[in-house]
Amino acid sequence: MPTWEQTRRITVKYLKTFPGPYAVIRTQYSSSNRQGQNHCISETNYPSVSALCIGAIVMLLKNFVAEENLTNGSMGTIIDIVYYDARGSKLIGALPWYVVVDFPESTLSHNLIPGSPSTHIPIPITTERCERKCCSMITIPLRILQLTKAED
Repeated sequence: MPTWEQTRRITVKYLKTFPGPYAVIRTQYSSSNRQGQNHCISETNYPSVSALCIGAIVMLLKNFVAEENLTNGSMGTIIDIVYYDARGSKLIGALPWYVVVDFPESTLSHNLIPGSPSTHIPIPITTERCERKCCSMITIPLRILQLTKAED
């Protein structure tokens, strides 16, 4: 078994073989409390580093619209990764503006992206605060389950 440090190099090498957009998500933590700690690290289940690509199967880690089946634990497939800056993933530390995920179980009745099905949901950068409200984290609330969609 490789260590996490060894795995990171393997993952980056693997990602470079993908022709389409990919994103390396590094959660950005504030350290606004007096001890210089960030409570979000222990209070959330968000990954601190994640690699996303088109076709990957992901799990939503936050409730968005529970009554429309967009909840913590919803699973879907990444359709697109959109950056605010055209240089996209080439910018070190840049988070995507949003990631478009097809959530087949979503019952949202209107399209959020013109010309796309209503199941294509843009997942934006979110800021989460700790329970004490003294520190925060910024990330895309998705967990990778499988890098490429399994063949049917």
